[in-house]
Amino acid sequence: MEVFSLPAHLYNPLLYLAKGNVEIGISPVALNESEIQFVKALHKNITLHTEEFKNKEIYLIRNRSKKGIGFFDDAGFFPDFILWLIADGKQYITFIDPHGMAREPITSSKVGLFKRLKEEIESTLPVSSVHLTSFILSPTKYSELSDKSATVTEWNDNHVLFMDDSNYVYDMLISIQK
Repeated sequence: MEVFSLPAHLYNPLLYLAKGNVEIGISPVALNESEIQFVKALHKNITLHTEEFKNKEIYLIRNRSKKGIGFFDDAGFFPDFILWLIADGKQYITFIDPHGMAREPITSSKVGLFKRLKEEIESTLPVSSVHLTSFILSPTKYSELSDKSATVTEWNDNHVLFMDDSNYVYDMLISIQK
């Protein structure tokens, strides 16, 4: 078991239980491999770029599995994390799911969620300073995807970032504010 503390997280500490260990009940649910990898990478990026983030507030919240904020009633997609970034009088709310993409096509509703948030939901919000988006962080390498109809750049442009890219978290944080 690994205990990881991220100061800007609602639940502290976050717990990671490696496969094969004794099963114990943890609430919220223990992080899996890709989730702990993301949380550590986020913490590292915030620490490395303290000057860039000093006038910004960043909060990470673990979304409740199958009971939290979900999308697509037919598919029941509940992104694992919600990241709030507050900067320059704007709130950027980002739904993040570290999710393997081995069998997921670029045309899937999960991949297209960022467009739906922007076009269908954000435009109806009464406050124009709130911006919504989503990212899928793929532990699956591009070379292991079944859908090679799109380039890495096209996947990235559709808010799918590959976790084997050492800059994926920084790229996401910059992209959120565009």
